[in-house]
Amino acid sequence: VWQKAKNLYANDIQRLYESVRNLATLQMTDHDLSEYLARAQSTIDGLKLMLVNDDPKKVLEKLDNMFMVFILHGLPREYGAVRDQALTNTTIPTVEELIDRLTRVSLPSDDTKTAPESSAFIYNSNDRSRGRGRGRGRGQGR
Repeated sequence: VWQKAKNLYANDIQRLYESVRNLATLQMTDHDLSEYLARAQSTIDGLKLMLVNDDPKKVLEKLDNMFMVFILHGLPREYGAVRDQALTNTTIPTVEELIDRLTRVSLPSDDTKTAPESSAFIYNSNDRSRGRGRGRGRGQGR
């Protein structure tokens, strides 16, 4: 029984991530105001319970975890491997460690996706082969 409870609550960071995600994605469009506010308050109460501790050092650690979760939540899908690693690892990274990991991840940038290759440009020094002047170049008459 104790082992099952330990496994269930061993990685609170996953529960914290789910709670933050639930709060961040909660929208009133699917509910009336009272139901929306009740769901928001319930999620907030759950987050508060996760942060409660008598030891100020532990509270700071839990806040650091929460800040890390906010960073993870805002990442695009391309960083899914880093997100999954942070959420499933036995040791939870600090915000600084997460930032270090993220800055070391090499993803193709938007510039390389949209920039044409230089070999695609062809320089033609002979203007006679193009345009409406039937090979006579610009400004030359018939």
